[in-house]
Amino acid sequence: MFIVARLDTIVEEWQGVGRAQAPSLTRSETAELRDCLKGVLLAIAREMERDGTGVQRKRGATAGEPGTDAVPSIRHGRLRQQCGIGMRQLVEEFSSLRTTVLARWYFSGARKDSAAVLHQSLRFNQAVDSALSESAEGFTQALTAARDAYLFTLAQDLRNPLSTIHVASAVLARPDFGPDTRRNSTRRVRAALAQMDGLISDLLEYTRRRAAPGIPVDPSSCDLKHVCEAAIAAVGATRTARAVQLATSGDLVLRADAPRIQQALSNLLHNAIEHGDAQSVIKLDARADDAGVSLSVWNAGDAIPDASLEAIFEPGVRVPGGASAASDRLPTSLGLGLFIAREIAVAHGGNISATSSAAAGTRFTIWLPRTQAHSATEPGPVPADARQMSQHID
Repeated sequence: MFIVARLDTIVEEWQGVGRAQAPSLTRSETAELRDCLKGVLLAIAREMERDGTGVQRKRGATAGEPGTDAVPSIRHGRLRQQCGIGMRQLVEEFSSLRTTVLARWYFSGARKDSAAVLHQSLRFNQAVDSALSESAEGFTQALTAARDAYLFTLAQDLRNPLSTIHVASAVLARPDFGPDTRRNSTRRVRAALAQMDGLISDLLEYTRRRAAPGIPVDPSSCDLKHVCEAAIAAVGATRTARAVQLATSGDLVLRADAPRIQQALSNLLHNAIEHGDAQSVIKLDARADDAGVSLSVWNAGDAIPDASLEAIFEPGVRVPGGASAASDRLPTSLGLGLFIAREIAVAHGGNISATSSAAAGTRFTIWLPRTQAHSATEPGPVPADARQMSQHID
């Protein structure tokens, strides 16, 4: 059959559309996607070989039911949702497949008379529609599961600081406790409130990012050395005590949104505290040249696998934990900190990168250009409450 004979060529062209829509796919995701696409095409070919009755075949199961993981189109829909594309892009993928196969088939000379062309075209379109329907079901199932897991994680993460506040408030209500105990309880309350503020702030930013492209920034002249110092002070006041060394060089005065840059640096510092070696010093370097400024956060500890480095800035992706993770650290399980740091860097016309190895440690670097190109998509205004929530409580 035409599709089977040209399977690899069609898959390569179809996969090119998928890469364009989700360029941050890891190697394993790319390989899995290719297997899914082959399976979908072979299923379409088998569907066309059935005795055509004009009635779409009835599937034996619905996405989410036992045994559906083996259905290629359902697996495809789930994988594409996990890669971060939307339903519209999913439909566009199948539209591209339809156009690719029909054009190749028509110009291959494999067609016969007009009636045969019409008959085969109808059967092919019917099979593609069936595969698209299954893929959409898998997509919806995965999206629902992801949202449920996300809400569950948020509830769990908010419960921990609320429990801390509950216990500390009981201590503060007891006049028989000494001043040191009461000060310690007050510190715990402030740290718990800051943790809740960070979680809610990340959720607000993520929700706004989903509603409109880009994180809005309001650049003005600022000294990034002062921004770095403010980020260190904010993190030191709210997290488990860790030494952070600041090193600066060059002219760090730049047009940037200082609160946003502080937010990005705070997220990177939180990440280093949570996942780095608890006994090592965290290093924050700010270095400037004529082209721009590099802000990097370094920590020792377990290396991040290469496959994870490719997708670590996507929402919901968490830095793998390891032996260096301390039990007393405050979790940031929503997996939004690095995503928001990336969006802030991109909003300034810059970028963010990561390197990690057992020998050299882990380094996240934000690069900000001195000359920022005007974005074609002008971000909308930020609600006052959202801007306020983006700042850590002192």
